Amino acid sequence: KDIEAIARFTVNDMYPAIDPGTEAIGELIELQLAQAKDIALAAFAADSKARLTLIGVIAFGLLVWGVAAFYTVFGVVRPINRSVETMEHLAEAIAGAGGDGKTRLANLAAITVDGTGRKDEIGNMARTLLTFKENGLEGQRMRAELEKDQAGRQQRAVQIETLISDFEHSSMEVVTSVATTSAQLEAS
Repeated sequence: KDIEAIARFTVNDMYPAIDPGTEAIGELIELQLAQAKDIALAAFAADSKARLTLIGVIAFGLLVWGVAAFYTVFGVVRPINRSVETMEHLAEAIAGAGGDGKTRLANLAAITVDGTGRKDEIGNMARTLLTFKENGLEGQRMRAELEKDQAGRQQRAVQIETLISDFEHSSMEVVTSVATTSAQLEAS
């Protein structure tokens, strides 16, 4: 009997008294679930936006890095390497002992100096190399003239020695001829 009374009390008295509160709590729960859903959607949207922003920043950073790498390789490293090669060729052509003066002069004149029109340090270096080249050309011209003068002096010295030798030989013949004639005159 008590169980039936409790069941009747629960169904007839307690549920009708609790139902208005349960409905209000249900509405609050539904409201909070709706707000949580809105917050979750906003968080997902913010997350997507943050990811896109991060991807954009990374892509921009890679682009900047690529441009910097391109400039470094083509604007700095290659011109410096060309300047180093030019320096090596200039040093070889100026200090080298190979060939005659005309050949050394032609080798030095054939060297090109790139980058003299640049307005940066590489341009300064190229203009300095051009000055070295011009000074080297002048030095090679003077060296070629000196070698030509030395060759001329050496040739004159050989000619003078030949003339002296010829003179000595002919004067010996004359002295021998005079001595022979004198001996013949004395003997007669």
